[in-house]
Amino acid sequence: MTLLEFERWLALEVGQRYHRSEHRGLHGGTPYAAWATLAAGRAPRRLTPGPDEAQRLLIHFMPMQLRTIQADGLTLFYIRYWHPVFVVWREQKRRVRVRYHPEDLSRVYVSSDGANYVETHYADLRRPSISLWEQRAVVKRLRAADHRRLSEELVFRAVGQQRRIVEDAKRQTRQVRSGRPPAHRAAPATVVPSAVDYSKDVDPYPVEIWHDYT
Repeated sequence: MTLLEFERWLALEVGQRYHRSEHRGLHGGTPYAAWATLAAGRAPRRLTPGPDEAQRLLIHFMPMQLRTIQADGLTLFYIRYWHPVFVVWREQKRRVRVRYHPEDLSRVYVSSDGANYVETHYADLRRPSISLWEQRAVVKRLRAADHRRLSEELVFRAVGQQRRIVEDAKRQTRQVRSGRPPAHRAAPATVVPSAVDYSKDVDPYPVEIWHDYT
């Protein structure tokens, strides 16, 4: 499954199958029925309809890191972000909270008071959206290659190279499945002359000789 397919499967697994199945701890009742009974006695607090309220709730479930605003903006995972309000926050020398979605680092949410967040994008808007797992993978590879001074440019360049490798592999796989030759064929293997003279009888090893003792 793709990540999106797994997310849908998990939502159905929890929201439908698990919450509507009988539980021994609930004396044969379901979590859904238990929730409905409690909610009938005390109405739960509901979100205000609209995408803004849902977005605010989602932000508070995102991972968080603390950062300070520098002259060139905010840096997280070797990526620089910028928002006009950073000018004010830098003058006030505020330590900000940064919340991010691991699947998409192209935007983060920054707050100076822990309650109100502003959506912030890459300082260089030409950069493609990447995930935290891509970023960590290329950082690990760059460090293994002895790149001591990592930078945003190195990270995105490495991500681009990895994505091109994956796309080339997918394209060649589609070509093979469709019966068309790949665009880039590997060089033919060099044939090494065999040192075995197959015109002579083979001398078997003792363990290869079967004896009939019947």
